[in-house]
Amino acid sequence: LAYSCKVCKKEQDAKWFKTYYHNHKEEFTKWYRDNPEAAKIAHKNWLLQNQYGITFEQYVEMLTNQNGVCAICKNPETAVHNKTRLVKNLAVDHCHDTGKVRGLLCSKCNTALGLFNHSATLILAAAEYTKLYQQTMQINIINSETNHP
Repeated sequence: LAYSCKVCKKEQDAKWFKTYYHNHKEEFTKWYRDNPEAAKIAHKNWLLQNQYGITFEQYVEMLTNQNGVCAICKNPETAVHNKTRLVKNLAVDHCHDTGKVRGLLCSKCNTALGLFNHSATLILAAAEYTKLYQQTMQINIINSETNHP
């Protein structure tokens, strides 16, 4: 079942956990221990489904469509996970109002969007500010070159 309401989804997950998982805990634990690679994918799939409503296969498809790089800066992820010391996966970017997935982002771009409150107006204002500063710097360089023989 797909839930559009996060509250309903959390309630359903809690109900499932209290009934099915609780009654089969030993089986789950054994399977996870005996199948570490499959368990890793199953856990990633569960997280993606739970948080963004997409499957692991859809994540991999998005990653492939983006050539394994960030949708904004076009660079691969470089941030390292604190515990595992491995390079992180690209983050799933989504609209916080609708929950719709937009693409995959590196940690830097994902953080930047968050700091701008996902506001296109603020992001464009920052771009204009940066562009104005760059133009001012170019003018200053030209002026300093013409003032020094």
